Amino acid sequence: MIPLDIFKEISHNKLNKLEAWLYFIGSDSPKDICSVVEAFPEFRELYEEILMLRYRTKELVDMFDVIRDIRIRLFSGLVKRLRSDLFSGESPRHFLIAKVIIWN
Repeated sequence: MIPLDIFKEISHNKLNKLEAWLYFIGSDSPKDICSVVEAFPEFRELYEEILMLRYRTKELVDMFDVIRDIRIRLFSGLVKRLRSDLFSGESPRHFLIAKVIIWN
């Protein structure tokens, strides 16, 4: 595993697809963006979508609301499973998953 800030410091002449994805999620530098789009034109549409979100903040907030709602429903379902396991005498196999969701 390599931190993205260290990855960006390493100079690359030719990008492969994995490195392009790492630049995509780890860099906002115009130079990096241009090199990724030149090497992989399919990234252009993704960058344009992200750029447009800067001007459509309501959509961005709505997207985070949806993510929050999904996490709440997922957590509620895990709590119900955990309770049913505890009351049925089974081992709480969903405890670790619930713990991960709570702390993330």
